[in-house]
Amino acid sequence: QAAGAHFAAAERYVRQWLRDPTMSARRIADAIGLSERQLSRVLAEHGTSVPRLIARRRVEMASRMLRMPSYAEQTVEAIGLRCGFSSAAQFSRVFREQSGMSPSEARRYALAARA
Repeated sequence: QAAGAHFAAAERYVRQWLRDPTMSARRIADAIGLSERQLSRVLAEHGTSVPRLIARRRVEMASRMLRMPSYAEQTVEAIGLRCGFSSAAQFSRVFREQSGMSPSEARRYALAARA
């Protein structure tokens, strides 16, 4: 039960600080009162890791932004940076790994679906 509460706390922290590219396992662990090793175990019990959890949440946020008309004027790179990725290259690589397409392709697909 405690592992579930710790996982929920880690998720909340990640969502709150998602846009911060310096988010780390140490900061998450400190914020929720665990050691990094304990945090790793809690996340492993839920089939993930700190980097995977952060990447998944950032890609989810970026995907929503890429589909929103209010972000249509922003570059793909700007959206990636706004979502906490440290560079356009990192954004593109992680987005493709998670979604199977580039951020630009995702945006074009979303725009075409709306038309």
